[in-house]
Amino acid sequence: MENQTEHIFDVTNTPKNRADIAAKHAAQAFPNDMLQMLLGTADFEFVQQLESELPTVDVRLMDSLTKILLRGEPTLIHREYQTGDSHPIPVERRNAGYLGRVHERFGLPIISYVIYLREPAGRRDPGVYLQKAPGSLFIVQYNVVRLYELAGEPILEAQLPGLMPFVPLMKPPIGMDAAAWLQQCVDVTQQLELDASLIDNLLMSTGALGSLILPPETVISIISEELMKKSPVYQLLSGETEEAARQNGLQQGLQQGRQEGIEIGIIQGARETTIDTLMRVLEVRFQLQEAQALKPVFEAVTDVQHLKQVLDTAIQAPDLDAVIQTLTQNRTETS
Repeated sequence: MENQTEHIFDVTNTPKNRADIAAKHAAQAFPNDMLQMLLGTADFEFVQQLESELPTVDVRLMDSLTKILLRGEPTLIHREYQTGDSHPIPVERRNAGYLGRVHERFGLPIISYVIYLREPAGRRDPGVYLQKAPGSLFIVQYNVVRLYELAGEPILEAQLPGLMPFVPLMKPPIGMDAAAWLQQCVDVTQQLELDASLIDNLLMSTGALGSLILPPETVISIISEELMKKSPVYQLLSGETEEAARQNGLQQGLQQGRQEGIEIGIIQGARETTIDTLMRVLEVRFQLQEAQALKPVFEAVTDVQHLKQVLDTAIQAPDLDAVIQTLTQNRTETS
């Protein structure tokens, strides 16, 4: 009978988001490592990991969105991890949608990567979305990275923690099979000068990603089951948290909390978008200094519908006093 750990590593039964969890955990725990490999330079400064939820009519979740300073300029790095080709919507069309919404929300330069984790996914990805309509040219270009085409040995030798779980998916040394390659990656990871808990998490992510190319029993024979179970990533991959492991029935509450979190995110995103639009309208129609002075007042309004009413007034009002009056009326009604 298949045990819980083997079930986690059985990719025929594994939901796509488990590979995402393993990939994103390592990349976010050591953000500079993956960025350095993708950008081909260490000449950047990590700023923050941004919320990857894009509020629209339907919530869209990207895999990773990071803000950095590249040659002193604020820049966004977008990453999508793919275990297979995208169906029914091609990845180039889906990525064009993501990047359009990111640009609308942040208005910063974007460097985008689609990272394919196992062969043969991504062989036909053109790295560009191109639409030629009469009088309208729409181009979205991004970088395609096929891990299985990269030589893994130089990256393993660099011993960058954030890349270690991905190395087993890269080309092994000539003459070495996938199982022996995973074993070598595990051995190097265990020798890293990190806290034991961080190494446990890296090994769990390594096992999860390694299961994309190896049978689960092979992965478990290389990375002990007891070792992996100590990792918080194990709880994420098994659909539990550490607290859920101690308290039966909490998983339903977590699912409800996630749904509530998504709803809150949608509302928060709509509120921020409305405030940004409102500021743009006021900057164009009225004096910039006066408009900026009102921003803290707008941010204190929690009701999105009231903010939209103020926006409608700002678009049509003859002066700023009418906007302030609408804002005051709205605040009085909600108090």
